[in-house]
Amino acid sequence: AVIGRRIRRNRVEYLIRWKGCSEEDNTWEPASNLCDSAMEEAARYNKAEKLKAKKRAEDERKLFGDSSSEKEKATLETSNEEKKGNTAIEKANVSKKNDVIDNSIKNAAKCDIAIGDDG
Repeated sequence: AVIGRRIRRNRVEYLIRWKGCSEEDNTWEPASNLCDSAMEEAARYNKAEKLKAKKRAEDERKLFGDSSSEKEKATLETSNEEKKGNTAIEKANVSKKNDVIDNSIKNAAKCDIAIGDDG
């Protein structure tokens, strides 16, 4: 299961929970290393995170009002980061066939990715 997302060295990486392995075996994998089903799960994860961020912003507006320009600036920065992440995902999808698979092959040999496994 995809349980996290980060941008490192200008590329998107996802924290993968491997099926049949302990949490200590979770690994950060570049988007280019993910198979199609894992990329679909990553897209669902991104969508869920965006909804959480939107709800959090709405809740803060209800609690603190609309006058905070810092909150608006933070929301804009988050939105821009998400756009950069989406662009990186699209680039990774285009070039993933040409990328060299690193240690994910080793992990895949001992564990299967836990698609849809939330725990």
